[in-house]
Amino acid sequence: MIVNYKQWDSDFFQLRIGRVDILDLENLLWLKAHEKELREQYDLIYVFSPDTLDWQQKGAALVDEKTIYVKTVTHQLSYPEVKLFDSNIPNEDLYRLALISGEYSRYKTDQHWPIGSYERLYRRWIEQSVNGNLADAVFVYLQEHSYKGMVTLEWKNSVADIGLVAVDKDAQRQGIGTKMIQTLENYLAENTDVKILKVATQWTNTKARALYEKQGFAVESITKIYHWWLGCE
Repeated sequence: MIVNYKQWDSDFFQLRIGRVDILDLENLLWLKAHEKELREQYDLIYVFSPDTLDWQQKGAALVDEKTIYVKTVTHQLSYPEVKLFDSNIPNEDLYRLALISGEYSRYKTDQHWPIGSYERLYRRWIEQSVNGNLADAVFVYLQEHSYKGMVTLEWKNSVADIGLVAVDKDAQRQGIGTKMIQTLENYLAENTDVKILKVATQWTNTKARALYEKQGFAVESITKIYHWWLGCE
């Protein structure tokens, strides 16, 4: 069994971070048996599993149930309020929306992270999205000269993935999320060869799940993610 060193995460958070996938009891027993040496090598290990683990381990906690939704791309309505963001530098509206998009993220809900980690991560994410490194398009919802919603989108061949999704706190329950999802789906149908649209969210994010299910998305997979902080005594 191999723990994979997460180079980008380690450099960004200035921690020694690894990832391991637990597929059966034998994998979990291996992890327990090698605890001493793992504590010498890592500060944090992401533990991914398709099942809930019976794991009463110091410093380990379930931090996310990553839920992947999928649907077939079809022609939808497009709304004039939803526009492509046309700059490679985010403005303050996009920075604010990026932070809103991560409110259920394990990088925010896990209190073991160094202070400011979540904010730095999501600011970097939107910066890398608008400059084309992490997204092929960023859609925004324009209302009264400010952006009240935002979705980032990346695609390759026949599959597209939604990244960040957010609606401003003072503009929720106005159908903005629905309009953005429908517009970007129609954009894919008319301008790309994409056939499948995917999006990941947290199981606890019931508002996001309701939005996707209303738009015809179905659950493809649910993965349990644990954070094992090896410095915890």
